[in-house]
Amino acid sequence: MLSRLPSLPKGVSKWLSAIITASLLLGGLAVFGWVTEKHYPIEHWLFWRYLGYWAASLVWLGACLSSGHALLKVVLGNKTLPLLEHAAMAFAVGVVLFSLAVFVVGVSGQLNASAFFVIPLVLLASGAQPSWRFLRRLRRGARRVTGGAFLKLSLLDAAALVFGLIALGLIYFTIITPKNIAFDAQWKHLALAQHYAAAGGIERFPEGWYPASAPQLASRIYSWALLLPSSRFFDRVELAAHLEFVGFAFSLIGIPALVRRLVPHSRATMTWVTRFLFPGVFLYDSSLGGGADHIAAFFTAPIFLALLRAYPRLCWRHCVLLAFPIAGVIMTKYSAAFALMLFPVLAMVLRALWLAAVALLQMLRSARDKRTESKEDAPREDGAKEDGAKE
Repeated sequence: MLSRLPSLPKGVSKWLSAIITASLLLGGLAVFGWVTEKHYPIEHWLFWRYLGYWAASLVWLGACLSSGHALLKVVLGNKTLPLLEHAAMAFAVGVVLFSLAVFVVGVSGQLNASAFFVIPLVLLASGAQPSWRFLRRLRRGARRVTGGAFLKLSLLDAAALVFGLIALGLIYFTIITPKNIAFDAQWKHLALAQHYAAAGGIERFPEGWYPASAPQLASRIYSWALLLPSSRFFDRVELAAHLEFVGFAFSLIGIPALVRRLVPHSRATMTWVTRFLFPGVFLYDSSLGGGADHIAAFFTAPIFLALLRAYPRLCWRHCVLLAFPIAGVIMTKYSAAFALMLFPVLAMVLRALWLAAVALLQMLRSARDKRTESKEDAPREDGAKEDGAKE
């Protein structure tokens, strides 16, 4: 009997199949929602809260990238770096700018619910136009390279990607509850942030609390998270933890960027997963927990990427580029600053002394050559005068 029914055109049958499939899925979701609503109302699901944390964290990431990209264009003379290197540098510079923006708003006593929206929106707008042009060029370049198709992964790359995503998932699952906040964060980093958010600004501590004299870049970022309006303390702490996680995940692109600088033409796309070959990152005391350690790690790869560019000629543009991630790590954690900035600063000082010595040696050689030439020309002039006198 079915064979007697007229066959539909191929295009119509595809559309009809898609409509039926979508209708069945929506119907199933409706039944699921109707059943679960009686036991656990949908509007009370934690899913919506975590969706909000992710949305706010991505806005923060976009604000850092947008403002960092705009400043990079100015520092580099309207030029850009290779994609991964540029993204890593833009994020590091943007984190410094975001922290400075919170500081300026804080010392003016305006840390309130309005600042929660104004600070990232202003930073987003500051680099919106150059960032949009950069993304359009990037999209055109990706189409030329891939021919409009998805980039194919080898079996090894696919295995590395799965391993990396599982590792990120394991770390993420540790931050979905505030109970896993690290002890240092509880008594110092988040405590400072909560004080500033509650006071409505960055102010002195009359009791002379000494942690307030330590670097506070991480606490200023967390201060913005704790300004989340119409929220519980649970939400504010979770947003701070999500900021750290999103920044940690994005900063991993610095690894392939650094590998490509050290080993040109290498297939370094999946080298970011090597971060998870060090199991300490999965332990409580070394994992993410609202502290400053992983915030300081945002600047690790950018410091050495900028050093590789600034070292050969000490170009002022690249030196300024190097100054931003070094400043970022100094403003984040003393111990990380000594570990990360000592070698780059020492390398730059020695390079400056070497270039100065080479320039001085060249000047001395040039002066010696001119003196030698003048001594050789003097007898010739005396001989010419004697010949003229004889004539």
